[in-house]
Amino acid sequence: HPFPGAEDPVAAAGRGAAALRRIAAAHDGERVLVVAHNTLLRLVLCRLLSIPLGEYRRVFPQLRNAAVTELRMDPDRVGLISLNLPCDGEAA
Repeated sequence: HPFPGAEDPVAAAGRGAAALRRIAAAHDGERVLVVAHNTLLRLVLCRLLSIPLGEYRRVFPQLRNAAVTELRMDPDRVGLISLNLPCDGEAA
């Protein structure tokens, strides 16, 4: 449920997923860095991986600041390659 006056989570997930699909299409076969807020990224991951949005807190309870989550995307599929990996030099 959104905070009063905040963007609806369904709309945010759709907007974020569409942005990642556009970026992936524009950079076919390339690696691209995308930076996003924690909650938006968890919602987008649910949308892209066909997980019910209401489960985002349970399935992805926390993403660390500056952690790396890697996706492989093509027009028909999305694969989660890594999730929440600490950056180099950060204690695990």
